[in-house]
Amino acid sequence: MSGKELNYGIVVLLEFYPSRLALPREKRRELASDLYSIVGKYSENVKIKDVKIGIQNAYKSFETEVLGMDTE
Repeated sequence: MSGKELNYGIVVLLEFYPSRLALPREKRRELASDLYSIVGKYSENVKIKDVKIGIQNAYKSFETEVLGMDTE
């Protein structure tokens, strides 16, 4: 590729149940240790730059409640 460095963007989406989110922060950290070790292993090349948060199908509520559109 003519010596140019390629940059990749990879998004890892995780879904957590309320029971997990209710755990103390230290316990959640302990459970995430595998993920931390993977990121640590590639720390020269991996940067966790942004956090994206969303709500599944939230556009439906937005359309009906904010825009006043009819539901399908």
